[in-house]
Amino acid sequence: MKRRRQIRFENAAQSTIISALVDTAPQCCVCAVIASSIALVHQIDHCNNSDLTPDGAAIYLLCPACLDACTVAVSRELSRYVDAFEPAIMCDTCGRSIQTLHDIIEVQPL
Repeated sequence: MKRRRQIRFENAAQSTIISALVDTAPQCCVCAVIASSIALVHQIDHCNNSDLTPDGAAIYLLCPACLDACTVAVSRELSRYVDAFEPAIMCDTCGRSIQTLHDIIEVQPL
């Protein structure tokens, strides 16, 4: 019998969604290695999709290597857009200001 881990997020809906995904040995959604983190990635300009969290984020269970790769890829894109659209960029859907990596990705350990 698998036990569910309780992970706390500020938003009760996020907590409900994530507790439904996480069991005792969750797999990385990219490479199937055991995941160590949950990454909530804001879907810029598409954050009103019904399969996202209420804050407009997709939920990914990631191993350390895939989390690093995701962070590097998002950082590169972010720096490219911030340089091109100074002083700030925003999500066209929700109006969220995006200036740092944390504005796009929130990571919690499992």
